[in-house]
Amino acid sequence: MKQIIILCFLGLILSDSVIAQESDQSIFAVAREDGRAFVYHGKTIPLSHGFNVYRSVNGDEWNKLTDEPFYPATDGYDFKNMIDDLYPRAARMAERDDPQAVFLRLRSGTDLGLIATAANPEIAKAVGRLYIDAEAPIGEMVYYRFEIVDDLGRATGTEIEGRTTLEPLQPPAPSQLKIENKADQVTLNWSYVPQQNPQAENVLRFEIYYREVGSEGWQKANQDYVARTIGNTEFRYQFQVPRLGTKYVFRVHAADYSGQLSPPSEELTASITENVPPGIIRNVNASLHDRNTARVTWPVATELDVGGYHLYRARGDEEEYTKITDKLIPALQTAYLDSTVQPDHQYRYRVAALDTLGNEGEQSNPANVFVVDYRVPDPASSISAEYRDNKTIRIRWESSEVPGGLRTYQLFRRQVNPPGGSSYSQLNEDALLQTTWADSGIAGKRLVEGTTLEYGVSIISENGNRSDTVYTTVKIPDVTPPESPSFLETSMQKAQRVSLKWPASKSRDVIRYRVYRRELDESVDSMLAEVTRSNRYFRDEAVPLGQKFRYSVSAVDSLDNESIGVADTLMTRRMHAPASARNVQAVFMNGSVQLVWEGTSNEQVVGYNIYRSDIATGVYEPVGETDSDVLQWSDPAGKAGLWYKVFPVDALDREARTATATQAVERK
Repeated sequence: MKQIIILCFLGLILSDSVIAQESDQSIFAVAREDGRAFVYHGKTIPLSHGFNVYRSVNGDEWNKLTDEPFYPATDGYDFKNMIDDLYPRAARMAERDDPQAVFLRLRSGTDLGLIATAANPEIAKAVGRLYIDAEAPIGEMVYYRFEIVDDLGRATGTEIEGRTTLEPLQPPAPSQLKIENKADQVTLNWSYVPQQNPQAENVLRFEIYYREVGSEGWQKANQDYVARTIGNTEFRYQFQVPRLGTKYVFRVHAADYSGQLSPPSEELTASITENVPPGIIRNVNASLHDRNTARVTWPVATELDVGGYHLYRARGDEEEYTKITDKLIPALQTAYLDSTVQPDHQYRYRVAALDTLGNEGEQSNPANVFVVDYRVPDPASSISAEYRDNKTIRIRWESSEVPGGLRTYQLFRRQVNPPGGSSYSQLNEDALLQTTWADSGIAGKRLVEGTTLEYGVSIISENGNRSDTVYTTVKIPDVTPPESPSFLETSMQKAQRVSLKWPASKSRDVIRYRVYRRELDESVDSMLAEVTRSNRYFRDEAVPLGQKFRYSVSAVDSLDNESIGVADTLMTRRMHAPASARNVQAVFMNGSVQLVWEGTSNEQVVGYNIYRSDIATGVYEPVGETDSDVLQWSDPAGKAGLWYKVFPVDALDREARTATATQAVERK
């Protein structure tokens, strides 16, 4: 896995940094502050072939850097001699013993071959993938060309060319070095900058060193390759130190492709002592000792240096275990009673053995026990229900502390008046944790006015135990007026009174009706009467005639809510035209005709119209009029022989149906 990750890392760097002549060939250069550039390529050169190297600065003419072609190792033994002390590491990387097999495997274009090239400049040079430019133009943009030649130094026509900027990068030092040990097995942990840090882009591996306190010589801890893996910033390495009971100093360096080491990390000093704890305790069990006590048991530890035990506990909803023993449980005591448990909780226990030096072993398997909660919540108190103007009922109550914690309050409702049955409806399906609830009625849309509802509240704790239910009632006020009668019918009777009729209101709670009257030019109704629900007829006996009135009828329920009135308008009048005038006389005297007559007793008469004609059966033309209290009229244009008719007129401008024709006579 490390090999694959590092190969990907190498491939990413090459693809980002190099312009290659061929898609499967590339050049990558690492510049150092000492003026050297380590120039790599990724092609496998045929056996017995070598190369010349050329360089062009900023696109200028090419300069040959090699006086003679460089020839890498041609076989395993040559390869072994060239890399010298690195051969054991190379053999381990190749997982081969024979030098020829190691050589052939590492010089191949496989993942392993590229990793070996990236890991060690000596190996890269021995297999022909590296040239070290000892006098590189640091800071310049440089082209390099590898010219592949045969064993006679003749060019083969294959060239590898690429471009790079030679900027020397000093690898940053590792940081946050930490150490832990298990006997002589030491584990170092450290942090390194992210892959995107440009100063560390060429760092590929780490080198770990240690020395005894008081000694000047640093020893290399890692004999194999310690990779810097892609995407990681945290690293670790394990190795053994020579002796226990000794103080050591540790540090870590980062190394780039050229083998250049970073400054050291901070140095860490630690005493490496015997710290291997006793083995894990197995077959731990837990059970209820009584209602409020758990009992934990385990087998005795078999190590001779066991000094005792510690007990750890976690609740069912917790991940971390907490030590609950302040002092060591003696080595031969294998049971513990825990009386600090709480009802309705799941507990997990673990046991760890400690040796006489205080080294604590791994915690045992968890042992589980559930403490049953038998506690029942106290009932709610001070429950009340109040109808609000927004057409909801607000239920409130109080609650004391719920043992084991509150799971929910549960609300119930039923209609008690008019009776709606004995069963209750549950109002809340989800958990309710507030001590108030707003009820909007059935399906949240309807509260029936005038009904009485009963509400109940029960408390349910987390353990599922339920308190007694407490109840309260509330009456929903009737604030909606009843429906009006659908119409009102008015009529005159015998020219003396007005008759009113109307149908029953559709509202069932109507107990009476109210009858109102007002003249049209007035703005306030006057109530004439209240009648019972069953009486839907009324007569206005004292109505003045000849006036227009507006009559209305409203429905009233048991709470005195009154509907809008249904209305009708009526002119109070006699049903027939006025009677004819009596004893009409016409006399011509002193140059005019004088008419006199007897008035009518009809209270509707408001005046008299006078008509005249030349003949008795001719067409009569109106010639005058008088008020109702004037019973005579003078016609200055009249003369003897003309004919006259007098018609009484009522308030509706109706004339008497008939009138007697009277001829004017001359009085001598």
